[in-house]
Amino acid sequence: MKRISYETRGGIRIEREVASREYQSADTALADALDEKRGVLFSSSFEFPGRYTRWDMGFVDPPLVLTARDRSFTVEPLNERGRVLVRPIAEALGRLPELRLTAEADDRISGEIAEAKTRFPEEYRSRQPSVFSVLRPLNELFASPEDEHLGLYGAFGYDLAFQFEPSKLKLARPGDQRDLVLYLPDELLVVDHRKERAVRYTYDYEFRGASTKGLPHEGQSVPYSPEGAVSAGSDHVPGEYAAFTNSESEATRRAVIERSPADQRARLEAATPLGMIEMIRAVAPGQDLGKYLRSLDAVVLINGIVFVHGGISPAVAPMTCTEINDTVRRELGPDLEKTRAKPAESLTTREDGPLWYRGLANEPDTFAPEVKKILAAQHARAIVAGHSANPGPIRDRFDQTVFLIDTGMQPAYLPDGRASALEIRGDVFTAIYDGSRQVIAGGNGLSGGVR
Repeated sequence: MKRISYETRGGIRIEREVASREYQSADTALADALDEKRGVLFSSSFEFPGRYTRWDMGFVDPPLVLTARDRSFTVEPLNERGRVLVRPIAEALGRLPELRLTAEADDRISGEIAEAKTRFPEEYRSRQPSVFSVLRPLNELFASPEDEHLGLYGAFGYDLAFQFEPSKLKLARPGDQRDLVLYLPDELLVVDHRKERAVRYTYDYEFRGASTKGLPHEGQSVPYSPEGAVSAGSDHVPGEYAAFTNSESEATRRAVIERSPADQRARLEAATPLGMIEMIRAVAPGQDLGKYLRSLDAVVLINGIVFVHGGISPAVAPMTCTEINDTVRRELGPDLEKTRAKPAESLTTREDGPLWYRGLANEPDTFAPEVKKILAAQHARAIVAGHSANPGPIRDRFDQTVFLIDTGMQPAYLPDGRASALEIRGDVFTAIYDGSRQVIAGGNGLSGGVR
């Protein structure tokens, strides 16, 4: 155990205790605690040398939280330890001319950030008044070369971008939306997987005679309760892996898992059913099943109708079916390692690619003009897509130019899904269910989705 004392650039005295912990991943007990306590956990299972998998970092029961929405912000202590920090924070923020404090007490600091009255050059626009005007003095308040870990941890929302690029918002925001949530910890668990070392940092704060020393580390416990029923799902149907098992499956799984760090083996074993490794190998480029799957088209155009698994995005629309199919085959074949190394840059694996795009299911009705452009670029009159499962009926969207046919017919995907098919005869689109048929487009001028 090691103790040091230092003063931050903002004049706060810090006493830090560093204690070694038994090496294990932070995503077990800490993750369970986050089901009912405030805090954060940053962890990654994605391997990228020097960037991912080296660190797990997290904490629960922080003493202080900063939240913001639009140009309003609030700093709140979450326990008695947090109250000690309210005064220095209020003084730091009160010196900023672009901030107007609307509430200042022991249990809350609230304020508004004024909008810029002058235009900022491109290279300085991030310096115009915004929520980040609040973050800069707070970072300075707690900063010190003595500690690389102490700081604010949390999440930034997309709407913060509108503080730099003012735009007219077309969609209503939920009343409880927060654009920013950041916590200041007083205990921090840091796990270094490369060195197989776990360390807990504990902090006490002192400012002008007021100190957190001796005050309990505590926080409110509120068990997580999801809104509405949440059904368990899986990407694979029961028995899918079992079909690939053989007499060597147990030994195969053991050999793969034993190459992993010791603290992760139990979790990997639970997440690797027998047959899973064999199935992954079976779809490799050189195997019969892998060769067959790569021979199939990712997208086809038949009688003016595009059939695709995920969808056609505006970014992909200029490509012909042949160009899309050739690219997917190349990325899953000769360029497979490049695809794995840079999935966000590969047509096959990126979010707006034909296999993963969900915009045709999730975009609002105002997206209709873009759909028209997509159809024109594809020389098509309609798109039929799956991927975005919905337990209801087959859906038509955008003036019956998009048909979403994944109704979750496999219970492993959606327990309340239903079997369905789409029949197309000329201009008549008919949804077929167990024991019923419903024309959803065309047919003597009658049209309308099943509701």
